[in-house]
Amino acid sequence: MDGVRKLLRNFRLMPLNSVTIEDEPKNQSKATHDGPSAGSLFLRFGCIVFGMIGVIYYLFNAVLCLGREKCYTVSVILNLCAGIFMFTQMHFIFCNWKITILQSPIISRFGMMHLISTNFWTWMRYILIEEAVLSEEVSISKLMHTSVVEYSIICGAIIFVLWRNIGQTKQERSLKRKFQIRIDCSKTSTGLFLGLLHLTMTLTSLAISSLYTTRGLDERASNIFAVTNIVQRGSSCSTENQFSDMKWMISTKIFQESLDSILLSLGLIGQMIFFMAGIVGIAATNKWNSISLLLLFKHSTGLVQVGTQGSLIFIACKLRINDEPQSKREQPGKQTITFLLVANIGIFLMNFFEDGSAGFSKDVISFYGKTNWIYLVRSFEPLIIFYRFHSSVCLAEIWKSAYSIKTNISP
Repeated sequence: MDGVRKLLRNFRLMPLNSVTIEDEPKNQSKATHDGPSAGSLFLRFGCIVFGMIGVIYYLFNAVLCLGREKCYTVSVILNLCAGIFMFTQMHFIFCNWKITILQSPIISRFGMMHLISTNFWTWMRYILIEEAVLSEEVSISKLMHTSVVEYSIICGAIIFVLWRNIGQTKQERSLKRKFQIRIDCSKTSTGLFLGLLHLTMTLTSLAISSLYTTRGLDERASNIFAVTNIVQRGSSCSTENQFSDMKWMISTKIFQESLDSILLSLGLIGQMIFFMAGIVGIAATNKWNSISLLLLFKHSTGLVQVGTQGSLIFIACKLRINDEPQSKREQPGKQTITFLLVANIGIFLMNFFEDGSAGFSKDVISFYGKTNWIYLVRSFEPLIIFYRFHSSVCLAEIWKSAYSIKTNISP
């Protein structure tokens, strides 16, 4: 009894925290949603658009298979599973674009790597798919194939950023301030209407080129397509003008800089390889005429334009306008950014809907060989389209962030 009384007396004298510390639950969360951004709103919106077209494509294939006499159950199941996977991944990315996984890093990394490889294989599948399979499908399948590839590129890059953020915790938690962001739409009218004029010209030439192609006038269609592309390269002149306006800007930090750099570099590499392939093919034919010279000039100016614009975006995404009254009043370079934004949307639409062989003579295709040319187009045409799409996304972010004015809100 004396031992029991002594034990109870020691228990009463024991501090409260020493008794309850072992029973204290571990409140460490498995994941947080305050990590670095893995994609801007415009990029995630593009992911949704391309993803929905991809889901429609797979469901469309499943329904077509059910209507055929020889329909394999496995094919229907695979198409349905592919559509469900695309929709589920699209929902995950849109809702968890700032997620940082803190627990089970090995399993999480394995799952993220599996998603990256799945998206990469989806891209490769449409490069290696046989030409006979494509010839049996409807013509709209090209648009759907491109959408699936664009979706895979975006998702693969975003998942890579999420994979890199696994287990990373913030060393310092800075005090969050409330800001009121005011977006000023002034100093944009000239650039906006020039961009709309550029967009109207692009869509008109695309319609005329498609009309000539359906009537069998391929040479006229190629000429219109090439001339339109050369006129579009005139945006490189306005791009060079933007470099002189950067002296009014100061350096800042953009959270999704790494993701934008990855995606922009991927599209830029595809653009340059495709243009170089066209230049080599035209030069190797040794058949110099008006069409070959026009196409050679088109690809040469294309190299200059994408290189200059890519350099502009890489630099401008790290800048914002300074606090000087003159800079805030004049907003230098905003007209140029507005024009480039609308112009890239027009070029994106043109590349998205035009035929992959448009703008190339038969001599160029025969130089590479029909099979090699098909693989070349399938490999880099999605990157060409994606470069214009992501350039538009980056320019929209630059337009929104570089010229926005933040004002503190008193608590």
